[in-house]
Amino acid sequence: TMSNTPDIGSQENLLYGVGVEFAHPEETGGQVIIKSLTTGYSAQRSGQVQPGDELVEVDGQEVQCDIARARVLILGRQGTFATVVVCRADGNNLRSRRVMLMRGCADYIQMYERLSLLEQENAELATQQPPA
Repeated sequence: TMSNTPDIGSQENLLYGVGVEFAHPEETGGQVIIKSLTTGYSAQRSGQVQPGDELVEVDGQEVQCDIARARVLILGRQGTFATVVVCRADGNNLRSRRVMLMRGCADYIQMYERLSLLEQENAELATQQPPA
């Protein structure tokens, strides 16, 4: 399984994930299957990653049915992004989707989203004409 708590180290060297926990390889035939999502983290907030999805690729690198490799590829500095490819069975078809997820804890993700909204509102206000 993948821990959602940061690795121990100095503040700038902390590593964060995207809020996914993997099923044990013995349960999945070796595939890297997402078992659960952590509330508030980017995987859950995106709405595009679901339990049962297979993680195939992170930042253009195949995970090769290796949970340890997947974990190393996903973990990174808070505020950076991981582009993941997940596959999901849809009837008889296998659908894959590419999703960009921010690494970081739930509070950080929420703060970043609020900041983005404020920046959008600020830009809109700056373009409005003052009343005559």
